[in-house]
Parts: sequence; structure tokens; C-alpha cells
Amino acid sequence: MNNDIIIAQEVTKQFVLPAETLHILNGVNLHVSQAESCAISGASGSGKTTFLSIIAGLDKASSGNVLVDNFSLTDGSDENLSHFRRKKIGFIFQLHFLLYDFTVLENVMLPAMLDSRSVGQLRMRAQKLLSAVGMQHRLAHKPAQLSGGERQRVAVARALINHPSVLIADEPTGNLDEKNSQIVEELLFGIAHDMRVTLLLATHDTQLMQKADRYFHLEGGVLV
Repeated sequence: MNNDIIIAQEVTKQFVLPAETLHILNGVNLHVSQAESCAISGASGSGKTTFLSIIAGLDKASSGNVLVDNFSLTDGSDENLSHFRRKKIGFIFQLHFLLYDFTVLENVMLPAMLDSRSVGQLRMRAQKLLSAVGMQHRLAHKPAQLSGGERQRVAVARALINHPSVLIADEPTGNLDEKNSQIVEELLFGIAHDMRVTLLLATHDTQLMQKADRYFHLEGGVLV
């Protein structure tokens, strides 16, 4: 039985500029199984973020097919893609993108507030996730009162609030020192394993890359 949750087939991406056409992805193929972790490396500008954005439904491929959890991103309408992202994808970026006017607890709850769900239930789940990332003692703090590593741990909790099938991380330790990088690495892989969430990440960090079940190098617009 095929248990692939991510299927990318011959994915291409071009950007048409006045003077030239940039070919970023040139027929990328990738199959990722349920609860598997995959890391993608590559030089800056190689297309890692573009590829992750396509898998996440934030961008569309120029050609090729993409299926995530049996949903076709190739044919999806904007409304369906928005619903897909909210329900199926958790995002962790290099920058935490926490809202500074809100507390840690409120930041984690916010992505789920669009749905008609009990605020009490959301609060309980957010507290549970913040406990899982070691931030249960910071619920009422605001991002300005946290260290860089703590902010990224909150971002991990926020990415999981909607029970995503796929967790996408784009250089999640890129702005952290070695100690905090290690903490975030262990959290990412530990939580993904415990919650059976598929993890797809882009990174320059060799140590982070080697923790994944499989890792690839993006070069010349294709995965090696």
C-alpha cells in the first residue's frame, strides 16, 4: 500500500523577467512517506524555499504535479488552497514571525482562531504544545521578553496548533547559535516523531540534515 503523503512529479518553476527567464526548478521529483523526515540542502538561490513554498501551497509550479495528503495543489482554487494550508500544513520559518503585541499563548492560538472552535479547547492545546517545547513558564510573556531560541520554540508550537499532516521548516535554525540550534533540532525531530507528522525542511546545517531519514541536495534545479 502506498503511504506517500507528499508526491511531487516533474515540478518546474520559472520566473519571467523583462530581460530573461529564470529557471529555478527543472523537473523536481520527490516522494515522502507518512511520518518520514526529509532534509533538502543547496546553495542560496538554488530554489529550496521556492520548492517548499510550492509543497505548502503558497506558490504554484509552472508545470508538473504536486499532491499533499491526497490534495492536488496543481488544480486547487485559491479558497481551497487556503483551507488546505490551514488544515494540513504547519510552517516554521528562519524568522519566527511572532506578533509582538500578543503573548506567547495568544501567538500559538492565533492560527486556529479562524475556525469555529472552543477557545477553551484551543487554550488547552496551546498550553500542551508550549509545555512540549519547554515554554510552559512563558505563557504570559511577549516575544520581546524572549531570547531568539525561545521565540523559535514558540514558533514550533504555533506550527502544530492545527494538527497538521506536514510540518515544513525553512532554515529553522538559521538565526540561532549552536546551543539553541541543537535545542530546536531535537524538538523538531522529537515532536515530529511523537506526533507522526511528516517533516520536510530546508537547511544548510549538516548536523540537522543528517538527523533526517533522508536528505537531498538541490542543484541545477533538480534533487540529487
